[in-house]
Amino acid sequence: MNEKTLDEATKLLQELIQNKCVNPPGDEMKSIITIEKYLKSKGVKCKIYESAPKRGNLVARIKGTDDGPTLMFGPAHVDVVPVDDVKKWTYPPFSGKIADDFIWGRGAIDMLFIVAAQVIVFAHLNQEKFKPKGDLVLVIVSDEEMGGKNGTQWLLKNHPEEMKCDFAVTEMGGINLSASKIGFMIGEKGASWLRLSFTGIPQHGSVPYGSDNAIVKAAEATKKLSEYKPPVTTKYLKHLTKGFGIKLIVRFMLTQKLLLPLFLKRMSKTNPEMARSLASLTSMSFSPNIIKGGSKTNVIAAHASI
Repeated sequence: MNEKTLDEATKLLQELIQNKCVNPPGDEMKSIITIEKYLKSKGVKCKIYESAPKRGNLVARIKGTDDGPTLMFGPAHVDVVPVDDVKKWTYPPFSGKIADDFIWGRGAIDMLFIVAAQVIVFAHLNQEKFKPKGDLVLVIVSDEEMGGKNGTQWLLKNHPEEMKCDFAVTEMGGINLSASKIGFMIGEKGASWLRLSFTGIPQHGSVPYGSDNAIVKAAEATKKLSEYKPPVTTKYLKHLTKGFGIKLIVRFMLTQKLLLPLFLKRMSKTNPEMARSLASLTSMSFSPNIIKGGSKTNVIAAHASI
């Protein structure tokens, strides 16, 4: 990558951050149009599919010269998660500011830097008259952070021909546990988003003795969920550690159900990110992330939900 290309990628990434496509509500069409303008400036033809008002998805294609395998760049998403407290950010979360050799902003890692890189590479391959044996497809989507109903799922349902491919290069395509080997992911855990609702009996908050408070019930349920220890399976790690050639003592610690929790506890002090990943790979995970309840400061809560 030369300096000019790097500058283009940097500028595009900054613009995508500044577009502030927070989901919900998304409003990803801003970034889809930003990408479309860049691609058109490089002579790339692309299609925009609007799945809902202000929700867009983009597809561009370099046709293959033969019936070789189709490679997809993507699906890469342009929506980002909300920011809880702007004041806690070192730099404004939607500034795209360059400081300390980093580009700062919400979504810079997840996954706007990949979006920018894939768009730039695709455009330059097209300019260079790259002729793959099979099609090269660029797919940019909306709504990944809320499950993909208006993004990948929508394209698969309404335009499956655009999503058909043999290989895809997207975020989190593999896991690296050694310097010499890379593991490719061929599947992933599923997700189930649940809402637990609780009811109580409203009465004045000044006399809570003996009350039936929905928020208290929700808090107790949240505590139980956080303390629950689901069954551990090490089958995945047995294959993974063997394939990577992990040292025998480490492999033993990672593949013994009784020892794994102790190993992860120790690892969380030196490599917390890896410890979290391994914990999720070896058991079902619960995470209460939103809690709502109550209607007024002086009224016992009649309703609450997690």
